[in-house]
Amino acid sequence: MTHTGFCDENIADNDRALSELAWAIAMSEGSFKLFLARCNYTRMRSQLLRQLQDRCAVEIRKLAIAPTATTLYSEIREQLGSDRPQAV
Repeated sequence: MTHTGFCDENIADNDRALSELAWAIAMSEGSFKLFLARCNYTRMRSQLLRQLQDRCAVEIRKLAIAPTATTLYSEIREQLGSDRPQAV
């Protein structure tokens, strides 16, 4: 397998995952659903987030959870305050 083929596979996998995530977000509109997405590479993560925002009709707000956070709910609540975005 060539390096280019490996990259093409990753692109296809990422595209498929983005489509599934965009669909899940759209189907969850109006109700609380927790979807966690993780990407180890900062540059790729930014690119994938932009692509996801392009695919979704709802505004997506990005939160970074501190490694020292002990509870996810508290961390999200603290960062959002009284703001209630359509998707986080």
